[in-house]
Amino acid sequence: MKCVSGTTGIATTGADGSYVLNVNDSTFPCIGRVDYTDSANTRQKLHTFVTAPGIANITPITELLLASLTGSTSVDAFDKFDTAKLKALNAAQVSAAITAIKAYLVTLGVSVVDFPADPIGTKLVAKVGSSAGDKADGVLDDLAAKLKGMGKNLGDAVGDVDGAKTTTTNGGANVLTVSAASKSSRNGAYTVSGARFAGSAPNPTDFGFNGNTLNGLFEAEVAVTAGGVIRYAMIWYFDGNNVISFFGCGGTNPTPCTGVSFDSTGQKVTISDAHWTLTGGSETLTVNGTIVIPK
Repeated sequence: MKCVSGTTGIATTGADGSYVLNVNDSTFPCIGRVDYTDSANTRQKLHTFVTAPGIANITPITELLLASLTGSTSVDAFDKFDTAKLKALNAAQVSAAITAIKAYLVTLGVSVVDFPADPIGTKLVAKVGSSAGDKADGVLDDLAAKLKGMGKNLGDAVGDVDGAKTTTTNGGANVLTVSAASKSSRNGAYTVSGARFAGSAPNPTDFGFNGNTLNGLFEAEVAVTAGGVIRYAMIWYFDGNNVISFFGCGGTNPTPCTGVSFDSTGQKVTISDAHWTLTGGSETLTVNGTIVIPK
């Protein structure tokens, strides 16, 4: 366990995965780490975020939570322990991260009926031998099965939630939904709306904006620093051969992010600048008015 006050002692987990650490002299928050050998005889690490003494589960779900909270891999969050950044995290952000991870699990097809309200502090009973685990442990089993079925591992899932771009596979009128679109602690589900083709309604052949026919993939990305500064905001259309930037600001794009704001209370990004226009072939896409990206 690495805390603001330094590293605590090391404990050995029991057969049921439980452990005990003395944190009486520790200053929170802390990041916990467990090293273990998986079924493929590969050394692995899991992490968790701890804000007070008590139960602190260390599971694949807390691994995802820490990545979502810090906007980095959980390994980096532990190894490069950033005291100021971790102390700035509050209960609302932890709650938002929990909601985001729950939403992410749904995208994987994981049942979240038994997802605990507090996956860090709720007592977990793991399956040991012939002894069944509890319902929360079943969520972990379901996550492992779904990732395996998709040819992914936990590291890939961490990449999904710690700030990587994500895609949607359906158009749907003028609304685009994406997930985990922030390279910061503010990951989650976003709805991007307001994209319009200039002078005409969307057609089935128009970049997949038709609700019944998808002719390409969309990607959206919004980066917000921990201090609420917009680093960049962009939406792309991908036609299978190259990426076309519909609109954007900041980052490597020369257009500054003027007219782009972040509401820390509502946890949403609003793009209300003038028009970003792209002309490609015979199509012209103009984004007018306001595009709100709520979390």
